[in-house]
Amino acid sequence: MEIALNSFVLFLLFIFPGIVFRRFYYVGEFSKQFNSGNWINTIYISLVPGLIIQIISYFAFVNLINANLSFNNFEFINSIYKKIKKDSLPKELFNFELLSWIFLYLFTTVFISFIIAQICWKVVRTFNLDIQFSTLRFNNYWHYYLSGESLKFKDFKGLLPDKSLIVALTEADVLVDVGNDGTKLYKGLIRQHTICKNSGDLKAIYLTDVRRYRKNFENNSVEIKDVPGHIMILPAEKIININLTYITRHKKQTNYSALILGILNLIILAFLMFNPSNIFLRNTTLFGDIIGRIWLFLEWLIIGTFFDTLLNSKKHENIKSLRYGLLSFFVAILLIIYFWFYR
Repeated sequence: MEIALNSFVLFLLFIFPGIVFRRFYYVGEFSKQFNSGNWINTIYISLVPGLIIQIISYFAFVNLINANLSFNNFEFINSIYKKIKKDSLPKELFNFELLSWIFLYLFTTVFISFIIAQICWKVVRTFNLDIQFSTLRFNNYWHYYLSGESLKFKDFKGLLPDKSLIVALTEADVLVDVGNDGTKLYKGLIRQHTICKNSGDLKAIYLTDVRRYRKNFENNSVEIKDVPGHIMILPAEKIININLTYITRHKKQTNYSALILGILNLIILAFLMFNPSNIFLRNTTLFGDIIGRIWLFLEWLIIGTFFDTLLNSKKHENIKSLRYGLLSFFVAILLIIYFWFYR
């Protein structure tokens, strides 16, 4: 009973948060890595992130949620631990109010595990940390090669001389063993692939726009013939080799003018939401009252233009610079008016 109870508490406090972290860290094309390996390895690997998450969860729960003061009392927690260690259930655990705090604490731990896992995954993938550092690389190495991310590896840098190019699609020439008929060579666009759960080896690839190479013996040439169908599934055990060709495109350039324009509009919107009444509540002259109303009208007009541009950006491509200049002018004038009349 003592071993079972202690093991359950250890699992609940330190291992379970780590398992939740790993579940939400290995997502998308890397989701199968969560199930790879046996359960003993899963427990050991989950222990370190679980311990870190438990420390963060405790301080967040005590300081932010302001739970029962007993959670912040080390003697109280230590007394419960000693009772569990002596093979007895603490009577404090049967207190309904304390139980509600315990379940809330467990929910907080799971939620923080989810948030930290998603943040870690976003940081690793956004900044290509898994590509730069092999220790952070996921087991699904086929994804890096079939998607073209392998071109960022140190060993393959320089294959794309123009740094403004990125991989849009991957075209593959796949030599397939068809048994007694020998081999056939197919060409198509790779849309998806599957891997084995435990080993990470390639299981199958999925091609679209498939064509087949065929030798014309009459004139000793090679012809390419379209293969009917939408998706061709090629199992890995039939594949002899794969030749990859990356179809590239130029990166989309960030329109910093439009970005600054949007930020300024949002700042103005936030100001009008939290401070519009100051224009009318202060003692001002008639001229100041009129200027204040004109100020509001122009600002709401600019905000309306912003949302119109957001929904119909193509319609305004030719006047972006003009609108940006007008907005800058109005902001400068209105800031001068605001600080002159209302400060």
